[in-house]
Amino acid sequence: MSSWRMRRTRRQGEGRGGGAGEATGGSGEARRVELLTMREAVERYVRPGQWTYIGNFGSLNFSFGHEIIRRGVRGLWVVMSGGGILLDQLVGAGAVERVVVAHVWNVVGPCPAYNWRRWTEGGIEEGQVTELSLGSLNLALLAGAYGLPFVPVTGLSGTSYPAVLGAEWYRQVVDPFSAEQVGALAPLRPALGVIHAQQVDEYGNARVLGPRGEVAFAAMASEKVLIVAEELVGHEVVRERPWETVVPGQLVVGIVVEPWAAHPEGVYGYYDRDVEHFRLYGEMSRTEEGFRAYLEKFVTGVEDRAEYLRTLEREGLWSPERLRL
Repeated sequence: MSSWRMRRTRRQGEGRGGGAGEATGGSGEARRVELLTMREAVERYVRPGQWTYIGNFGSLNFSFGHEIIRRGVRGLWVVMSGGGILLDQLVGAGAVERVVVAHVWNVVGPCPAYNWRRWTEGGIEEGQVTELSLGSLNLALLAGAYGLPFVPVTGLSGTSYPAVLGAEWYRQVVDPFSAEQVGALAPLRPALGVIHAQQVDEYGNARVLGPRGEVAFAAMASEKVLIVAEELVGHEVVRERPWETVVPGQLVVGIVVEPWAAHPEGVYGYYDRDVEHFRLYGEMSRTEEGFRAYLEKFVTGVEDRAEYLRTLEREGLWSPERLRL
């Protein structure tokens, strides 16, 4: 049975008992989630041939994706709602083998995602790319989150989706109430979910502010969850506004605190989208040679996110004052 179809089981000793918003171990005491560097997180949890959800919609985890490229990961199976130029970079770097996605493009211009175009037009094999509508992708994650064998969908009939998706993803079933045929979509259950959050506490409770997209479903559907946060806050901050905790610490296996982790994307309440960087990437990635030069300067040629930001600042391409909200 494919890994994305396997039913997720609750990890032993997690998610039971404990105080409000606190992950617990078997003893019932509050469990602090391990704080990791981005390199440690990628080396420990990213594996070829396992479905990895990389979030978030509108606030992509560029820092995580860049570390994947630096570590030379290959054979990655990726789930992303809006792939954007991050998925374009992962594809161009040769990290991706299979992908489930709703759309891939450079939002500024708008401009094509050139690596994605070269890859898909270059003769990919059947099953390497699964394109779902954004609503259907959310439903597939919802089904994974709630342990459902499938989720009924009505918006795909009459489109080319059923034929393109095939029986691995989409089938017709009988509605037990009306006896009519209705579409059924297979669930998505990633082995790893990587969620970007504005704030996280030591127990792994992650606050996602502003637009949240599919984040809650993706976290609950994933077997393991990593949080990449802009800042670490005290538990009392989380308890003041508990409704803003989208990912509870019981689901989280590791935390990476990385300011500006989503750059060049923006983060609600923290910093704006760097439109000029999107434009620069579109120009450089137009050719394979230009893309390689981009990787060397901004990804593989730097040690980590801090050096990435220093490089941008030295080149006059970034300053916190220009983008900070």
